[in-house]
Amino acid sequence: MPTLTAMSLVAITWLPLFFVFTGVGLTAAHLLRTRARRAGDWFKCFWIGWALALILLQLWHLAFPVDWRPLLVLALVGAAGLVLHRRELWHLASRVAPANWLFCLVLLLLTLRAANRAIGEPWNIDTAFYHLSSIRWAATYPIVPGLGNLHYPLAINSAYFLYVAMLGIGPWAGRAYHLANGLLLLAALAQATVGLFNATRRLGRPATYDLFLALSLPALLTQAVAEPTAYDRIYTRLVCSPTPDLPVFVLGVLAAAELLAFLENGRQSRQESAFAFVSVVLLCVAGMLVKLTFAVFGGAALLVAFGLAAGRRAKEPNAIGARPLLAGAVVVALGIGVWTARSVILSGYVAYPSPVVSVPVGWRMPKAIVTAEAESVRSCARWPSSLLSGLPQWHEQEERGEWIVPWLTAMPHMAFWTLVLPCALVLLACGVGLYRRMRGVHGGRQMRLCLLFFGPLALGAAFWFFTAPAPRFAGALFWAAAAGALVVVVNGLEEPKRTLAARWLAAFSVGLSLYLFYAVKVTGPGLDHGLHPAPKVAMTTFVTRSGVRVLVPATEGAGMMSYCWDAPVPCTPKPDPNLRLRKEGDIRAGFVLDGAAPERVRGG
Repeated sequence: MPTLTAMSLVAITWLPLFFVFTGVGLTAAHLLRTRARRAGDWFKCFWIGWALALILLQLWHLAFPVDWRPLLVLALVGAAGLVLHRRELWHLASRVAPANWLFCLVLLLLTLRAANRAIGEPWNIDTAFYHLSSIRWAATYPIVPGLGNLHYPLAINSAYFLYVAMLGIGPWAGRAYHLANGLLLLAALAQATVGLFNATRRLGRPATYDLFLALSLPALLTQAVAEPTAYDRIYTRLVCSPTPDLPVFVLGVLAAAELLAFLENGRQSRQESAFAFVSVVLLCVAGMLVKLTFAVFGGAALLVAFGLAAGRRAKEPNAIGARPLLAGAVVVALGIGVWTARSVILSGYVAYPSPVVSVPVGWRMPKAIVTAEAESVRSCARWPSSLLSGLPQWHEQEERGEWIVPWLTAMPHMAFWTLVLPCALVLLACGVGLYRRMRGVHGGRQMRLCLLFFGPLALGAAFWFFTAPAPRFAGALFWAAAAGALVVVVNGLEEPKRTLAARWLAAFSVGLSLYLFYAVKVTGPGLDHGLHPAPKVAMTTFVTRSGVRVLVPATEGAGMMSYCWDAPVPCTPKPDPNLRLRKEGDIRAGFVLDGAAPERVRGG
């Protein structure tokens, strides 16, 4: 019973949050003179609203802590959107939903699975190291200059932590990680399920967008399944941890789907084209705000979307209105502009942990530290297993460029579902395409579509491999490539082979999804009213040379229990004696490090 009660509380809280973000998206759609007419459009509006919420939270946090007030603003805007679209909502609730009882049943089962995963313990190394600390700082103070000088990872700029902080109000204070990722995963699963039903029920060839989403359903389910890794339980609990890895994966899948739909504009109306364009822009911007690893794919996809939209408008003014183009430009400028300013405030660098571009502000972190942090990320990504990184000769091997073979050897054991399987599907699709080309089947239009769709994915994958090739840093690049490649192959077939192949692929997706659905482990009741709380760590006090008092975990040595978790601020697992406040007695004024070579008094 405690498990069911906790799951019910999580699911019941998800429902109003879903309508808040959807209502915000509906308001934006109304301003763009578009309407949500189908079930899939409502999920698109959810993501539009969620992306706009990230931009609002960034602006809010420049002057205020993230508390209940931004959520109230979003709720009011969302209510306005729901009122404006009340007829469509009533039609969906009274006619469409009862007629699709099987979909409602599948959605209920997905909700139960997601809620059960969401009540678990947030046992994730980065959650212990800095996620919860970043969220607590966001909820306690406006953005703090030089926060990375207190604890280096706190300089990592992610608007996702502001979203989690916003949810931590009322009974969910200190428990928001049970809500944040589960809501996003469930919304994406529901959207993919809508695509699956559309792809299998419609007469004739299914829409490209629906087939892509249908093939992405197992990819999304992998985020709820714990893959075995050499790091015991480090990156496995994504639903119940406030980690940006899950939303970046979800946004990658959905951004690729919207980009593919926009590229196939010939089959869309002006309204649908505008909806797809705005969705691509906001999903890409949201991904870039959530995690820096999304930047190459997201930036390239934005260039493709804007270039294609501008080209179509030049040829045919009615292809897409000027309002979506202007709105998209404003969103990109505002979202990325504020994100860049926040990064400079936190660290003094435009894209920490990259040391390439810095700003000469008084709180700038020492370049030697930032360079060392960037090198550490790269090294750990190339040796993504504790078994490999523990080898005495691993530093020498990396310097000689001999990390690739051990890395390839580790991948089948560490990332079968998120890397190996989608790569195999890409190779299969390429083999079929090459065979058809050898048979004399050509498709000029398909080649252009492939270049525009797979170009951003290829750029993102290349940047990932040569900089930090940890599987989790790739996000959904490989699953998006796999789904897109299979869709392109199917679209190149003649009828009736095309419809038959689409049905077989949908069946394959269902089978794989069922396996993953039942592979998800069941979480038992926790000690916090059925929820599993984050671990509590005993703290000691460390006083720097300037008199700053910081909390330090009492546990000696390395390990997850030597990190701050959700301790009160200021806390750091590695205190520096040279740390001081920029303004005595005012923690909101930020932190600086005295001296060119800061020293850390503890390892970990």
